[in-house]
Amino acid sequence: MPNDDQTRPLGTQAEGVFASGGPGVRPASIEWTASSAGPRSADFGDIYFAADGLAESRHVFIGGSRIAERIAAGGDIVIAETGFGSGLNFLAAWDAWLSRDMGNCGRLTFVSCEFRPMRKDDLARSHATFPEISALSARLVDAYPALVAGPHDIDLDEGVRLRLIFDEAAAFRFETFTADAWFLDGFAPSRNPEMWRCELLAAVAARSRPGTRAATFTVAGAVRRGLQCVGFDVEKRPGFGQKREMLTATFVGPSRHD
Repeated sequence: MPNDDQTRPLGTQAEGVFASGGPGVRPASIEWTASSAGPRSADFGDIYFAADGLAESRHVFIGGSRIAERIAAGGDIVIAETGFGSGLNFLAAWDAWLSRDMGNCGRLTFVSCEFRPMRKDDLARSHATFPEISALSARLVDAYPALVAGPHDIDLDEGVRLRLIFDEAAAFRFETFTADAWFLDGFAPSRNPEMWRCELLAAVAARSRPGTRAATFTVAGAVRRGLQCVGFDVEKRPGFGQKREMLTATFVGPSRHD
């Protein structure tokens, strides 16, 4: 494994720096049942999203990170996400981007990691209950890369680039971007604590600037304290549906790890 200073800029790939350790990655094991509103991970025993998952993505991540305001301000925007999952948050961000003023010639760059990526057929099936994004889903599925470890840069139309990294979220430490917003998404901390550990949150902070926004569905104390420890001001906000609360955060820096 290389040192932390062996970073790679957006648009580049490097051999042999991936935590997965080889060219192929094991795909997600997805369960589909009549009682399930959407895909369920057999690996982590948790759902990817509820029946109204798109509305939840828009409430928690698009609203919580003030993406519409950032888009309205014009120029480029970089959104980073800790877990790509079904790609629903990316599709929500892409859909929001399409509402921008046509005079805005900026670019949306969306950077996301996924250690257990879905197969293409599962990805398509997971979007089937959201007809309002069916056209975007079809384009994403068509461009979805082979399940090979490492970064995959996917240029979509409307000035949208998806950098999809098939690796653990710890791979962010090899990236050189600075995010305007973070979608802190993954299975619940009780199911997948690795996604919420302090080292990963420190990597999030290192790729943020003062004013960078973050949002997450969980209000777990360890997550809240971890964000505060790495330089974020954290606030509880009304959650979506039956979830009473969610977290939003603003990076004020410097990280207390500095």
